[in-house]
Amino acid sequence: MGRVAVLVDAGYLFKAGGQLVAHRNVGREEMVLDPEAAVDQLGAVAQEITGRELLRVYWYDAAPRNSATQHREVAEIHDLKLRLGHLNSAGQQKGVDALIITDMMTLARNRACDDFVLVSGDADLVAGVLQAQEHGVRVHLLGITPARQNQAPTLRYEADTCHEWNVRAVGALLRLATPDELAERKKRPSRRRSDRVASPDGAVAADDTADGEDLPEQALRSVAESVARDLSDAERASVGATDRPGLVPGPIDRKLLGTARKTLGAVLSEHDKRALRHSLYETCIAAP
Repeated sequence: MGRVAVLVDAGYLFKAGGQLVAHRNVGREEMVLDPEAAVDQLGAVAQEITGRELLRVYWYDAAPRNSATQHREVAEIHDLKLRLGHLNSAGQQKGVDALIITDMMTLARNRACDDFVLVSGDADLVAGVLQAQEHGVRVHLLGITPARQNQAPTLRYEADTCHEWNVRAVGALLRLATPDELAERKKRPSRRRSDRVASPDGAVAADDTADGEDLPEQALRSVAESVARDLSDAERASVGATDRPGLVPGPIDRKLLGTARKTLGAVLSEHDKRALRHSLYETCIAAP
């Protein structure tokens, strides 16, 4: 029968879905999501499109460093895997596209599923679509009405099929917050940059390095695993030969750091570099 994985760019869902439901551009803080209803609908749509058994839903979102608890409700849903990037000081998502592409490549390479249902509109994901297709995985793009206006044409061209959610489907899982809910949200305390607490949930863009924030450990680990797969047996052996995980042969280290900067679009802190090298070491010594 085969399996299908659903990959959801939550930023796209909130932006396009909010505009459809509210008939205007609305901020994310004005919207309320029913995550269980979203997962149920996504699973049902994926099975309807592909006829495959659901592997799981991958939910990609971005969060300020002090808001990881806001995603706890989503993370606890069965058959859902939460992936977190970071919001920079300008409110822009960072690291989310890299997580989506990495998962697409890994799932396709490992033959974990036969189809993807991708909920997004970002042209940067075309690379992931093409990589998945090269491994024999079909990619079905699920957009929100009017999808042709909120999805990149190149992404639609490369997908195997394109589908669209109407206002009735979106309204069953996303709605405008009530005045009481908005007032309650405004009461929640926020931290200044200087008060932020270190955690693995955030990523930082190149223009945010002054904040001293580290990239998400999961994203760094994914980059290290990707680089390790491209190394020769001899190169992997050279990485794993040392008893100090922070020591990586120069040419391999330059490849590792360069790949991370390009993939994640960020300047690496010293903490990031140590985490990358440690992840590469662990991956190499675990390789058969």
